[in-house]
Amino acid sequence: MPDRRRVFALLAAGIALLAAACGGGGGTSESKFAPLVPGSVQKPNEVTINATEYAFKLEGALVPGRNLITLKNGGKEDHHAQLILLDAGKTIADVQQALAKPGTPPTWMHFDGGPGTIAAGGTGVVRQRLAESTYVLACLVPAADGAAHFTKGMISEVKVAGAVNNAETVFEREAVLASDYAFAFASASVYTDGVETAIRLNNNGAEPHELGIVRLSDGKTADDYIAWLKKPQGPSPGVAAGGIGAVDPKAEAKTVIVTPRAGNHIMICMVTDKNGVPHALLGMVKPFKVN
Repeated sequence: MPDRRRVFALLAAGIALLAAACGGGGGTSESKFAPLVPGSVQKPNEVTINATEYAFKLEGALVPGRNLITLKNGGKEDHHAQLILLDAGKTIADVQQALAKPGTPPTWMHFDGGPGTIAAGGTGVVRQRLAESTYVLACLVPAADGAAHFTKGMISEVKVAGAVNNAETVFEREAVLASDYAFAFASASVYTDGVETAIRLNNNGAEPHELGIVRLSDGKTADDYIAWLKKPQGPSPGVAAGGIGAVDPKAEAKTVIVTPRAGNHIMICMVTDKNGVPHALLGMVKPFKVN
């Protein structure tokens, strides 16, 4: 499994320094979305993203409105599918240039979730609303040589168009509130081995945040994982188990659907602040147990 500290050091190139621009930077504006028509469609549009080294292959087409997006990692490395919403007139070439440059990313790039990092052979599922616009799908995880996967071709421009999917809003019992720099459960949360659970992420902070889920190795704790992040020697004490990609401040809530295994887990945000410090090292780690 790639070093998650290195994974999100690269993510920082495109996301973390948004913190420096949060006062005037981009959250996903609600006005970009078509209004919902309650009850007109019962199920969201379903799309599968197949990830390998180093490419995405989509089965189905993303549409405006509600989408159920499944990421299947058929590769040998960790992958994620970060969605980046672009303002009108911008293209994948503009994104590639922006990600290659250090500093504050442009305000026309809006980080809009997508399936979070999943280990080889795993599957991650998110449910979220998309705008009728141009998106870029990118994997920012680094390969063994340190180069981000998107530089090896794992980046695609996606046009979200067609009839609006007006699936009704689903309000999950499990909700996680992200702030700067903490996760909080909105209600008493119980996670059961093998039981499918939908978890909604609300980013109430002033910086972008992600919801990463890590299943800890037997006998390991959140403190062990943080110690490993600070000094990554030996195997990782946990395995990437999905989540939700980075989301701009005050963006519309996103939902990850998980079927957890028994054991100790953590929710973690590895997006970095304007000084390059991962939010996890500022306290944004939340242990939880699956019974």
